[in-house]
Amino acid sequence: MKKLVTTPLPNTIWWANVNEEKGIITGDKKDVTDNAIDAVFQHLIGQEKFKETGFTGYQIPKKNSEEYITMAVFKSNTHVCLTKEVYEELKNYMRMYDELVTKTGIT
Repeated sequence: MKKLVTTPLPNTIWWANVNEEKGIITGDKKDVTDNAIDAVFQHLIGQEKFKETGFTGYQIPKKNSEEYITMAVFKSNTHVCLTKEVYEELKNYMRMYDELVTKTGIT
């Protein structure tokens, strides 16, 4: 059966013949990594949400875990990507600023 598969060591996406019973690639295989990634990007930027907001993505459960993996696509001239740590720090600064404005009345 032909299908898309990934291999962890070379970190490659292949279009390959696969023996489903043995879980191995058999015969011909073609590296389609760049084409597969491009197809996913084109799919995401074609979504209505991206057209409206400049941001969209997917969230999938991580195998054997309660965690999720998120893949996001965004316009770099209108959105940024932050670590959760930096985001929490920015929220803390905002809270401190709001408290200062409340106490002093200065804006």
